[in-house]
Amino acid sequence: MVRFLRDRLGRVTFKHGLFTGALASTIVGLVGASAAVAAPIDIDLINNMTVVNGDGQGSIFTQTDQQPTGTGVIKPFLTIQRKGREQGYNSDVKPLELDAKRAGDNGNNGWTRSLRISDLAEVKVNGQAGSFLKFLLDVNEDNSDGHLLSLNKLQLFVTNDANLSGYTPTTTADPSFTVGTATDGFYDQLGHEKAHKVYDLDQNGDRTVQLDYSFNHGSGSGDMYVYIPTSVLAGRSETYLTMYSSFGSPYASSAGFEEWSTLTGSKQLVSAVPLPSVAVAGLALIGGLGLKRRRMLAN
Repeated sequence: MVRFLRDRLGRVTFKHGLFTGALASTIVGLVGASAAVAAPIDIDLINNMTVVNGDGQGSIFTQTDQQPTGTGVIKPFLTIQRKGREQGYNSDVKPLELDAKRAGDNGNNGWTRSLRISDLAEVKVNGQAGSFLKFLLDVNEDNSDGHLLSLNKLQLFVTNDANLSGYTPTTTADPSFTVGTATDGFYDQLGHEKAHKVYDLDQNGDRTVQLDYSFNHGSGSGDMYVYIPTSVLAGRSETYLTMYSSFGSPYASSAGFEEWSTLTGSKQLVSAVPLPSVAVAGLALIGGLGLKRRRMLAN
């Protein structure tokens, strides 16, 4: 029953407002409060334009069809490619590890490279308190059979090592591939931390971001913005930011590169995103109006 309600509510789109995954999660939490183990939560960008606080940490996940993107227009700092399940992180280490591709040159060239924290812009979002780090994901999947893709893990680390290496665990088996844990990270042979984790998508329970590549215009068109509060960097003095991400369960990678880029430079103001209050207003319509699906998930 809980899973049924989560799936149904997470896929609702109202004509004049978006029903966010954050609200759907709240309702499911009320219905299934007696459950001993919480079910995985989808941050559903297949049937919702924007999900606010989908990670329970104040982050914002929103579809985008920004054009053009691509490596000739944006400058990715992390590129991952592998059929099926794929994972990787950005660094200047050579050779690149896991499924990271297209190495850079000391952070200056290539599309997997180190990223200086001092280069990151702080973004203000209308209607939201505080500031955010803004990341763009450009998904390159087959636009017919394999147009769905799952982002399973998303983690941020800070470090003073531009050549960071040795992320653990490195398997593609569940649950280490799909669920972030407190021990995920980078350690030396003595078990000492080489990078400090400041953000984990799964910190408050297993989350998966569901994406549909077919909404956009193909390679060179962005697919998702993720806004992560800059408060994750509070009190840190390290030089570099390292992102680890994994894709592929249940919707696997079928082709092309997945590219992460970020906004650099001075503070900027970006356009507003739907707020939870909009979804609350839409919830009142459930009893009186029929629900309209935006689209069905592909079988």
